[in-house]
Amino acid sequence: MYWDESRISWTGNNPDLLGKQKNAIDTINFKKQIGIYLLHDMMGTLYVGQSFDRPISVRLKEHKSDRLAGRWQKFSWFGLYRIDDRGNIIESLNEQEPLHYRILIDTFEAILIESMEPRQNRKRGNNLEDFEYLQDGSR
Repeated sequence: MYWDESRISWTGNNPDLLGKQKNAIDTINFKKQIGIYLLHDMMGTLYVGQSFDRPISVRLKEHKSDRLAGRWQKFSWFGLYRIDDRGNIIESLNEQEPLHYRILIDTFEAILIESMEPRQNRKRGNNLEDFEYLQDGSR
């Protein structure tokens, strides 16, 4: 949540998105991750997008030169690819595995709570803390 766009080196077609879990030592490069992303300005969430055919980092870079250029300073993302025990992205989705409605609803709720931070919600998004990655690295 709320990664700083100024800490990303936007060179190349697919910029590095470096992050790690709260108490982890190893950094993971999320440059190939797909999913949902949000762009934030000083007043809140400015734009919500999805990235399926191209990685999130590519979509973010595109927003550095499109109609949203210069209008956002932070971004959040929610990835679909899993991370293995060695910190590598597993670039596949198990489309044979059934998606239970309860998991889908819990995920939607968690993403909305985390991204909107509604004042009356006392809890954070369910089950996201174990999967949260903090931004790492600098330009």
